[in-house]
Amino acid sequence: MAGTLAIDLGSTTTVVAHQGAGDQSACLLPLPPFSSSDPVVIPSLIWLADRETRQPLIGRQVVEGGLLEQDGPQLQRDFKRLIGQPSSETSGSWLSPEQSGRLLLEQIWSHLPEALAPDRLVLTAPIDGYRGSASGCWSPSRPWTSLMWPWWMSPPLRPSAQASPRAAVC
Repeated sequence: MAGTLAIDLGSTTTVVAHQGAGDQSACLLPLPPFSSSDPVVIPSLIWLADRETRQPLIGRQVVEGGLLEQDGPQLQRDFKRLIGQPSSETSGSWLSPEQSGRLLLEQIWSHLPEALAPDRLVLTAPIDGYRGSASGCWSPSRPWTSLMWPWWMSPPLRPSAQASPRAAVC
């Protein structure tokens, strides 16, 4: 199904929505096993069993696994606010904030319904990721977006800035 896919990477929750090409409004996409059902959101959480794991636990899997209260480098949380910052503090985490954001988005992308074939992607971004930019606009060379660039290019999509309190519009 062609249309627009929107992902709002949030500090505590991430929202994924799709609007079909001819639709008047967007619908939130449930992505089991990552998302909650009411409301349809993905907790912005990642759990790595070890540094080399290829199968992280994402969102609701972390909560239902009782891993939210675990203390250690395996739990990646609250990383969004640090994405794009010059000296991101990792607090002993195994991943940088940028790596965590990219991993979460890659997992979301790989679990989209097969029938979905978006031709446009809208990502919200930490506004601090645009500070210090001459234009203040989206660019594949911006620190946090450059880490995410390769995964959304297959199939090719048209990057877009969308008006929101957390997104810069060019």
